[in-house]
Amino acid sequence: RTQGIVWLSPIFQWFGRDFLDAAGDPSEGFSGHPKTERAVLAFIAQRLPREDQAFLQGGEYRLAYLPYDWTLNE
Repeated sequence: RTQGIVWLSPIFQWFGRDFLDAAGDPSEGFSGHPKTERAVLAFIAQRLPREDQAFLQGGEYRLAYLPYDWTLNE
């Protein structure tokens, strides 16, 4: 939070459209992000404590994606 970065798995970037197709564009929160990112953030926020949900909905951060570990597939 202090750095203003939310780190996500790149899977959310690769398949973000799937979240938009399934849940649609959230009607509120997650300002400053494109609609696909808002759908991903809404999905993630549902699984977080309220304090973390409020942080995500506030939108005062940027998204960054972790490198994917392809060795997990071995």
